[in-house]
Amino acid sequence: ERHLRREDALELRAEFQNRFRNISRIMDCVGCEKCRLWGKLQILGLGTALKILMTEDGALNLQRNEIIAFINTLGQISKSVHSVNLWRQRELTDALYLLVGRIAFLVVA
Repeated sequence: ERHLRREDALELRAEFQNRFRNISRIMDCVGCEKCRLWGKLQILGLGTALKILMTEDGALNLQRNEIIAFINTLGQISKSVHSVNLWRQRELTDALYLLVGRIAFLVVA
C-alpha cells in the first residue's frame, strides 16, 4: 500500500512538473518583458511550494532562484489575501450603510 502511494505521488509530481513547464513555455510568448518575468517568477514560486509539499522529509534540495521565487510568491499571496479582506470589509460596511438608510427611510415614512 505504501508503495502504491509513493507511485501515485511520483506520478502526480511528474504531472505537476509537466504542467508548470507548459505554463512556463506559454509565458515565453508574452510580449511584455516585465509581465513575462513576473509571471515566470510566480510560476517558479508556486512550483517550489509544490516541490516543498511533495518532497519527502530530509530530501529537499532547493536552488537559490527557487528560494527567492518562493519567498516572493508568499509575499504576493499574502498581499492578495490582505486585499481581499479589505474588499470584504468595504462591502460589509457599504451593505450596512445601505441597510441603515433603508431602515431610516421606513421609520420616517
